[in-house]
Amino acid sequence: MFSYRRVATRKGTATLGSQLTPEAHAAVLAKVEELEKRIAAQAERSDKTKADKTCDNCGRLGHFKRDCFRKGGGKEGQYPAWWRGKKDVTVPQANAAVASPNTAYHIALVATSSIPENTSPGISTVYADSAATDHFFARREDFLTYRSI
Repeated sequence: MFSYRRVATRKGTATLGSQLTPEAHAAVLAKVEELEKRIAAQAERSDKTKADKTCDNCGRLGHFKRDCFRKGGGKEGQYPAWWRGKKDVTVPQANAAVASPNTAYHIALVATSSIPENTSPGISTVYADSAATDHFFARREDFLTYRSI
């Protein structure tokens, strides 16, 4: 025997279970059975769907590696809000672009007010950048003091 507290008969009204007509009681039972069948069918479909998915990362059912939030999975460390289990500590990762050392380009910009057109033989013009880390000179004689390193 079923016990009903309230059953909606139409929008905005309700009636007590003891006041139901036999037809209304039968309608309620039919609706309950229909809903139970829907729930059972949905659970069965859900179980079949989960059984078809096996994670290659953690070996559990219901998802694939690309969706796995455990270590090694495609969503590693991205635990869902409902997850209450142990959370693995993940190492933060950064994406980096590495340039090949063979493709280094050195560019120098020079601003001058005038460049002498004619220089005396043996005298060369030298341009030095005070912000540069390395300087290259062709002749050792250009230095007043020189120490080999």
